[in-house]
Amino acid sequence: MRSPMDLEKGGLEQMRFSKPAGYVLGVCAAIAVLAGCGGSVPTSSGVIPAGQAKHVKHGSYGPQLLYVTNGGNSTITVYDEQGNQQTLSGSFPGLYYPSSLVYDPNNQLIYVGNGNNANYMTAYDTSGNQQTLQQGAFPNLGDPYGIAYDPSNSHLYVTNYQLGNGNYGGITVYDESGNEQTLSGSFFGAYQTNDIAYDPNNGFLYNTNYGCCGQAPVTVYDQYGTLQNLSGSWSGVTHGPFAIMYNPSNGFIYVSQLSYYSSILAFDENGNPQTLSGSWSGINFPEGMAYDPNNGLIYVVNSGGGQTGSTITAYDNEGNQQTLSGSFPGLSYSSEISIVPVYTPRHRKHHGLSKQHTMTTPIVSH
Repeated sequence: MRSPMDLEKGGLEQMRFSKPAGYVLGVCAAIAVLAGCGGSVPTSSGVIPAGQAKHVKHGSYGPQLLYVTNGGNSTITVYDEQGNQQTLSGSFPGLYYPSSLVYDPNNQLIYVGNGNNANYMTAYDTSGNQQTLQQGAFPNLGDPYGIAYDPSNSHLYVTNYQLGNGNYGGITVYDESGNEQTLSGSFFGAYQTNDIAYDPNNGFLYNTNYGCCGQAPVTVYDQYGTLQNLSGSWSGVTHGPFAIMYNPSNGFIYVSQLSYYSSILAFDENGNPQTLSGSWSGINFPEGMAYDPNNGLIYVVNSGGGQTGSTITAYDNEGNQQTLSGSFPGLSYSSEISIVPVYTPRHRKHHGLSKQHTMTTPIVSH
């Protein structure tokens, strides 16, 4: 994990563990998918109103669960929206320094990138039961710090901070079975990549680069890996951008920074800075971000630069901290967060028989 001292000395290149985000959901790339798909109704501008429940055929998404990676003890912990820890029927076996995760609403699986030279992917149902991947699935990973799911092609885009051959990372792409995809673009400019987020409004992928060698701190691509030239320059993002997140309620892109100081900045989709009223009080090395479409809050994972210093804080869209009833216990070198919907099925009758939607929902032990 990256400590405050290592970050301030610019020694991130020597650190081999930590994630970023968020997305969908990331940063939180998974959350962009939750808000942009599943039968949700966009406004004329493509923006989803904050706090609006997402309705799907024969059911609805209301409350969400928050899944968090913990590198300190190689676990994933799960919480309700107030920060109360949940006990699931599964235990997320097979983890080793989990540094990224994303929820795939198409197959309802959670994909987890395992870092610190482990460089492999594991998959789970929403109750924490491991799923078997084909032999050789997800090749060529290297410190996978971020994952984004693109619903338009069902591909998983992974940011690799440093590859096994020593080269400083890039973006690799896979189908849901872990087969690597060859794209027409090269993800030019992606280097020491930290996090990636999918924007369902324009179909672009937003990537953060740590920034050692003059490359842009944020690079944007289409689904084929072609670099996009935008009107904005991501002013204020300097050395050490980490988590990146798309917010469907206002169409903004949020970027967190770790090096030298902790901050979160907001931009429009073209990279032009936006002024917010809040100050993001309480953030401390923010490595993960996720937007909750049910309550309209942004959850930030603060690594704190150390094992016992990890926290999760919640904010409105303007960066004003919100008070929750829970305390998010059990965090340890925490880095990434993903939002997973709790599905409430509706019974429907078909030819006189009552049928229930078959979508899975996390099994919480009581």
